[in-house]
Amino acid sequence: MEQEIRKAIGKNISKFRKQKGFSQKELAKALGIGCPNVSYIETGKYAPRLNTLIKMAQIFDVEMYEFFIFESHISKENVKRNFLKAINNDEMLMRLMYRIYLAVRTDYAPKQHKEEI
Repeated sequence: MEQEIRKAIGKNISKFRKQKGFSQKELAKALGIGCPNVSYIETGKYAPRLNTLIKMAQIFDVEMYEFFIFESHISKENVKRNFLKAINNDEMLMRLMYRIYLAVRTDYAPKQHKEEI
């Protein structure tokens, strides 16, 4: 199921790339990575590194959390179940996802206002 999540993130990356009118080659150059790597990321073969996601968010002028909006690609329950399974089995992935969570929660998520009592 981890593969399904990588594919969903890749679909979002591909969508944003096409919306900006970039070819895979142009995006690879802007990111400083090989062109095959962009293809591998978009097809879900590779998961993008955090640094790469940050650069992509800047290039595409999107919020970082938008890469992870993929309810339309995968059911919410499948995402939750498989995400928990994946991070329980891979400490490095767990730490990476926690860093992403902190970045999204603190820097990119809309600020919530407390209701007055």
